[in-house]
Amino acid sequence: MTRDPLLAGIRRCLALAVLAIAVMLMAGTSVRAAAITWLTPVHITTADAALSQAGTIDYAVGWTGSGSATTVTLGSGQKVVFNAGTINGTGLVQISGAYGICGGTCAGFSGTSNANFNAAIDGFAYDGTETVTLTGLVVGTSYTVQIFSLDDRGCCASKTQIFEVGASGDSSASFAHSANDYLLGSFTANATTEAITAIGQQNTGACNANSCTNVNAVVLYTNASASSIPEPGSVVLLGGGRVGLVGMRRRRMQIVAIVG
Repeated sequence: MTRDPLLAGIRRCLALAVLAIAVMLMAGTSVRAAAITWLTPVHITTADAALSQAGTIDYAVGWTGSGSATTVTLGSGQKVVFNAGTINGTGLVQISGAYGICGGTCAGFSGTSNANFNAAIDGFAYDGTETVTLTGLVVGTSYTVQIFSLDDRGCCASKTQIFEVGASGDSSASFAHSANDYLLGSFTANATTEAITAIGQQNTGACNANSCTNVNAVVLYTNASASSIPEPGSVVLLGGGRVGLVGMRRRRMQIVAIVG
């Protein structure tokens, strides 16, 4: 019985595809969080300057404790809605490990002329260490995360902390809550979520085990120059398919040469 070279090539392609999927699944079980490149902390001057980063805002979340969203209108007329943050591991930005939310005007921030912006970042989730998880990411897309962390109260203004992605070993610069700064970090998503840990750097005096870190607000931007990068598994799959097609082509050329 004559073996059909076309069917043989198809079977070979299918086998390679199955192998590629297996590799992709195995790789998925050990994917590390994407490394974040942190910039130097930036002082808050105006709402417009703070919320006019390069790129498009995907979402904003603030931990005001009110349970309601806060709409910030910029000078350009653009409206930025800060969704109400929670500490129960749900929402666009999920916080886990937090002791509580210090709401209202807890941080005592009034550093800009935009009252709604001040209110949006004036409360915070707090604890000794807490994990901030960004959701809704698209693998291969370039993002910038903006984190506001501040506290002007006399009891806690001197507290310092950092943000880091533990699996990648990258950390932001250390900063004091009284500096009224925000952090910017850029990364390319390698999963649909990205976990960032807030770590307090002092555990005595006003900063105890439950009040070393603050997360006032988080804004996620898709970078203006973002380009889609294929997932590693997709690259393997594509490569496997190409190898199979090359094999089929060579087989056909051999057959033609024999027949000729």
